[in-house]
Amino acid sequence: MSEEILQALMQLFAIIARQDGVLINNHEKYVYNFLASQLNSNRVDDYLKIYTDFLNQSKPEVPGAEAKDKARTSMKDSVRTLSICKKINKTLAQKQKTIVLIRLLEFFKNDSNHSANRIAIVETAADVFKIEKAEFLDIKEFVFEDKDATSENEIIVGQTPDLQPACKHYISFNNYTGKCKFIHLRSINIVILKYHGSTELYLNGAVIKPETIYLFPHGSTLRFPQTSIYYSNIISFFVGEKSGDAFSFHAHIVEHKFPNGTKALNELKIEEHSGNLVGIMGASGSGKTTLLTLLSGQDKPSNGEIKINSTDLNSGNKELHGVIGYVPQDDLLIEDLTVYQNLYYNAKLCFNDLDENQTNEKIGKTLSSLGLEEIKHIKVGNALNKKISGGQRKRLNIALELLREPHIIFLDEPTSGLSSRDSENVMDLLKELTIKGKLIFVVIHQPSSDIFKMFDKMLILDKGGYAAFYGNPIESVTHFKKITHQINNDVAECNTCGSVNPETIFNLIELKEIDEYGNYTSKRKVEPKQFYEAYKQKFFNALPIENIKKTIKTSLNTPGKLKQTMFFFLRDLYSKISNKQYVLINLLEVPALVLFLSLIIKYIDTTKSSEYTFFHNYNIPAYFFMSIIAALLVGLTISAEEIYKDQKILKREKFLHLSRFSYLSSKVILLFSISLIQSALFVLIGNLVLGIQANYFSFFLMLFSVFCFSNILGLILSSTFNSPVTIYIIIPLIIIPQLILGGALFSYSKLSSLFGGGYKVPAIANAMVSRWAYEGLAVDMYINNPYNKDKYIFNKLESRFNYKLVYFIPKIEQLIKDRKIGPLYDYDENTKIIKTELAKDHTEAVELGFDKALPDFSDAASTLEYLQELNGFYSEKYNQASALKEKYLSQELKSKDAKEIEQNKLTYFNNHLDEIVTGSLEKEKIVIYNHSLVQVVDPIYKDPDGSNKILGCNTHFLSATKYFFHSMIPTYYFNLMIIWLINGLLFILLYFDGLKKLFRMVK
Repeated sequence: MSEEILQALMQLFAIIARQDGVLINNHEKYVYNFLASQLNSNRVDDYLKIYTDFLNQSKPEVPGAEAKDKARTSMKDSVRTLSICKKINKTLAQKQKTIVLIRLLEFFKNDSNHSANRIAIVETAADVFKIEKAEFLDIKEFVFEDKDATSENEIIVGQTPDLQPACKHYISFNNYTGKCKFIHLRSINIVILKYHGSTELYLNGAVIKPETIYLFPHGSTLRFPQTSIYYSNIISFFVGEKSGDAFSFHAHIVEHKFPNGTKALNELKIEEHSGNLVGIMGASGSGKTTLLTLLSGQDKPSNGEIKINSTDLNSGNKELHGVIGYVPQDDLLIEDLTVYQNLYYNAKLCFNDLDENQTNEKIGKTLSSLGLEEIKHIKVGNALNKKISGGQRKRLNIALELLREPHIIFLDEPTSGLSSRDSENVMDLLKELTIKGKLIFVVIHQPSSDIFKMFDKMLILDKGGYAAFYGNPIESVTHFKKITHQINNDVAECNTCGSVNPETIFNLIELKEIDEYGNYTSKRKVEPKQFYEAYKQKFFNALPIENIKKTIKTSLNTPGKLKQTMFFFLRDLYSKISNKQYVLINLLEVPALVLFLSLIIKYIDTTKSSEYTFFHNYNIPAYFFMSIIAALLVGLTISAEEIYKDQKILKREKFLHLSRFSYLSSKVILLFSISLIQSALFVLIGNLVLGIQANYFSFFLMLFSVFCFSNILGLILSSTFNSPVTIYIIIPLIIIPQLILGGALFSYSKLSSLFGGGYKVPAIANAMVSRWAYEGLAVDMYINNPYNKDKYIFNKLESRFNYKLVYFIPKIEQLIKDRKIGPLYDYDENTKIIKTELAKDHTEAVELGFDKALPDFSDAASTLEYLQELNGFYSEKYNQASALKEKYLSQELKSKDAKEIEQNKLTYFNNHLDEIVTGSLEKEKIVIYNHSLVQVVDPIYKDPDGSNKILGCNTHFLSATKYFFHSMIPTYYFNLMIIWLINGLLFILLYFDGLKKLFRMVK
C-alpha cells in the first residue's frame, strides 16, 4: 500500500470517527492495530500522529457548538470523503478497494448507534469504488452481524447445525463450540472470515482474534484444535452451483512401464471432480510428465484405467472428444503468425458453426481475459527472435486451449522460465478457470508459497515413480514432518507471515542419514517405498468421487475434411508469407541455382563455331540430369522439416481429433504450389540461358513431377525422425543413389553384377525416380523436338534394317564360325544362341514378307545359306527405307531452304544427346548377354521385346515406347505415370506413417 493511500485512509478513519460529535470507542486502538499490520513498528507512530492531527482539525472548541455545527461538519466531511475516495479509486484495484471498504466498516462496527452519518460516508466510498449495492449490503451485514447468515454467499463452521441460525452452507465439528463465519464476494472472488469464540485458532500459522475481520485468500488454512479447514473446502460451497456441468475424473494406474520394460509408475489413484486445481510435484525423473501424458490420454497405462464420468478415456469414445486440453512445457505456437492469427485458425478448426463475427468475438473475449489484447497483431516469434514476452507466450499457449473450452486441462510446468509475477498471473488465471468448473492438472516445479497454496490438491511423486502424498498442499508439509519425526510436526506455515516453503517437502523427502562422524551419507533416511506405504495407508483407500454417468457437453464442432484442408493450408501459407527470409530464399534459390548451373555448362565448341549453339553443347544431357537432381535436392530441403516443426502443434491438435488426411493434403498442396513456381522458374531461366527452345512444357512437367516426389519424400522424413540433424543426414543417402543409378553418370552395363549391372535396367534402378525422369526427358527431347519429330519414323525404319545387316547377321555368322564342333550340335552354347535368335528374327521377317523357312541348324552350310538370303531381304528393306527417307528430305527441301533446315538442326537438335540415345559411342554394338544377343546400338529406335505387355517396366533403357496393358505408349508419358504412381504410394506411406512404424518395429 502506497504512502499516499495510507494517508488517505487515516483521513477517512478520522472523518468517520468524529461524526455526530461522539468518538467511537477504542478508535485509536483500532487504528494502531491496523497500522501495525501494514507497517514496521517505527512508522506506526508517524501515521498514528497523522490520524490524530486530522481528527483534531475540526474538533469543536465550545461544547455547545457541537449541535450547531453538526450539519455543516457533515456536509464538509462528505465533500472531503468524495475527494479522498476519488483519489483512491485511481490507484487501487477493485479487490483492494473492497478491502478498504471492509476496514472502514470494521472501524466503527463497535459503534452501537451505527449512525446515519457514518453509514453515509461509507456508502459514498462504496459508490465511488463502484461496488454493487447488494454486495455492499452483504458486507455491511457480515461486519455488523445485522442478521443471521442466510445468504447463499455465506457459510458457518460450528458444532451442530440445529444450534445455529439457519444458513444455506454449514460445516459441523462436534468438538468445537465456537463459530466461524465466511462470506464469498463473488465480484472479486475473495473470501473473508470472522471468528466468534474463545478457542485458539490459527490462520496460516498465526493466532486470530475473535470479532475481527480476516482475509481468507487462496491456499489459506484455518487450523482448529483437532482438524483444519482449507480454502478449497470453503470455495467449493460457493462455486459448485455456477460451475457448469459437473463431472468426475477417476484414474487407477496399477502399473506403467516404458517400452524397454523399465517401470515408470507404481500403483496410484486419483479421484477428482470439476472445479479443482490439482498440482503434481516430484523430483526430476519421478514420472511427472509420464503421469500427465497418461492422465490426458496421450498414452495408455500398461495396467490400469482412466475414466471421465464412467467412460474409459482410452476407449476412443466420441463423447470425450473436446473434453481434454493439453498444454506441454514447450510452446505450441506458430512462430510466424501473429497472436491473433494463432487463435483465429485454432478457432476455425474447432468451431464450424461460428461465422466470422462470432469467431472474432470469441477470440476478442479470450484475448481480453488473458491480457493479450494489446499484442494481438504482433508476430509470436521464436526463442532466438522474441517478439512477445515469456509470460505472454505462456498465456497464449493457454489461450489456445481455453478458446475451445475443454472441461479438463493438463499443463506441464506452465510457470517454467517465467518471473515470479508472470508465474502468479498464469496461476491466477488457472484458478479462475476452476471457479468456472474446469478441472486442471498442473505439473509444477519449485512453486512460491502463494502459488503452492492456490492448489486444491497436490500429488507428490518420489523417485522410481512412487506416489508419496495426495491431498491438501498445506497438509503435505505436516505429513512429511511426521514421517521423518520432525519437531513441530503439526505446523506447516510460518507463524509470522503464514507462508509455506514447498522446498521443505523435498528437503524432508531427500533427508540423508548421518554417519558416526556427523557427516551426511548418500543413503536416504526414508526410502521411496516407505513414503509410498504411508501414502497407500493414508490416501489410497479414500472415498472415491461419485462417478457421474451423464454425457459431458462440449462446444467442439470441427469442420469437414475439405474445410480443414483449407484452414490448414491458409494457416501454413500465411505463416510462410510472413517469414520474409523463407519467401526470399525460396524465390531466389532455384533461379540462383539454375543460373549458376546453366552458365557453367554453356559450352562453345570453338573448333566448329565461334558462337554458342544448342547443337554443339556437349553438356546438354548432363544438364537434363542435373536439373532432375537439383529438383530432388531442393524439393527435399523445403519439405524436410514441415511436419517435424509442427510436432508440438500436432500434439495439441490431437485432442481436437482433426483429419490427418486434411493436414497432410494441405502440406502437399502448399509444397506442390511452391514447387510449381520453382519448376517454372528453373525451366524458364535454364532454357533461356542454354538456348533450349523446344519441349518447354514437357521439361517443366517432368521437373515438377520430380519436385513433387521429393516434397512427399521430405514429408515422410519429417514425420519419421525427431531431429533435423537426422533428417539432413538421411538426404545424401537418398540423393547419391539417385545420382549413381539415374542412368546418366554410369552405364548400367558397367555396374557391379551384385546390383544387377548388365544390359538391362537393374531392378534397384527402377526404384529411382531420377532414372524414370532422365529417360523420359532425354527421349522426349530427342524425338519430339521440331527438327527430329517428323524424321524419327524414317530413322527408325532405317536403323532397324541397318542393325540386321550390319550387326545381327554378321554376329550370327561369327558364332557359326566360332563353334567348337563342326556340326551345330544343341549342346553347343553358340548353337543355342543361333537357334534362339534366328527363330525370333524369322517371326519378324515373316511379318515383313520373308518367305523362307528356317534352316536345318545341324548343317552349318545351310544355315549360312539362309543368312545370305536373309541379308538380301534386309538389304532390299533397307533400300526401301532409305528411299522413303530421301523422299521426305527432298520434300522438306522444297518447303524450306537448306540454311533454314541447318539452322533448325543447330537450334533444336543436340549432337551429344543423339550420341547417347543412339549408343554411337558404345564400342560394342551387339553383345551376348544371358545366352542371347542384345542390341546395344540405337536403343531409341529399338522396340520393346514384349516380354511383359501389361506394364513394361523392364523395357530396355532409352526405349522410345513402352507397353501398357498391351498398348504401346510413349516412354515420356509412361515414365511420368510411374513417377506419379510412386508419388501416390509415398503419400499412402506418409498417411499411415509406415516408415516410422517400421523403425519402431526394428527397435
